[in-house]
Amino acid sequence: MNLDNFKINNPIFKNYFKIFDLKGKKLKITFLLLVILLYKAIFTPVKPEYLQLIKCSSIVNVDILYDYIVPLVLALIICYIFYSDYKNKEYELLTFYNRGNINYNVFYRWLIHTLLYILGSFITAMIYYRTVSFLDKTNLLLSLRFIPSLVFLCSLSLFLIIYIKKINIVSCILILYCVLDYVFLGKLGYCFSIGANINNFYYKISPQFFFINRISLLFIGIVLVYIACKKAIRI
Repeated sequence: MNLDNFKINNPIFKNYFKIFDLKGKKLKITFLLLVILLYKAIFTPVKPEYLQLIKCSSIVNVDILYDYIVPLVLALIICYIFYSDYKNKEYELLTFYNRGNINYNVFYRWLIHTLLYILGSFITAMIYYRTVSFLDKTNLLLSLRFIPSLVFLCSLSLFLIIYIKKINIVSCILILYCVLDYVFLGKLGYCFSIGANINNFYYKISPQFFFINRISLLFIGIVLVYIACKKAIRI
């Protein structure tokens, strides 16, 4: 991170590549991961009978890509984005020069990569489920249902980073959370499980419970980001 002009300039948008992402390396990695995801979506889409199979609960692991892998990758990207902040305690200087009731240096950097990744994941999901339907209501809903998991896990990542300040520990916690949630079929957190699709909550439990799960993750994710950015105004 280049902090030479930090005191002089308002850094986020005008000087993003000068201060936080030299040569755009972090954004390039995000784009590369989305390209890999797009490749996967194009060449290995779901079976055309996907909807019929989940209705009779005879299909498993198809949604592991967007339920677990894609959210976890985003959460780890967030860890990577803030790695240099805590490696050399640069976050102390960034916090000192922050102005506002939340830490906008943290919030906007989190937001840039999160929005980019969520948008890219949504587009690739539409392609991934194109064999079921494409560019219609069904295709849209199949692709949107993963967004709460993305928001929750990347928000949890930021929250843990701000409070623990140890990127390696945070990464391990996130991986462990996903592994345990997957192994226990989403029953550890239940309402807060990110595996509602792979574990077929909609048909195995109830549509109401499925929507409660999705809304809960989205709401908690927003709250975690706010708390993290509020906490980040203090060293």
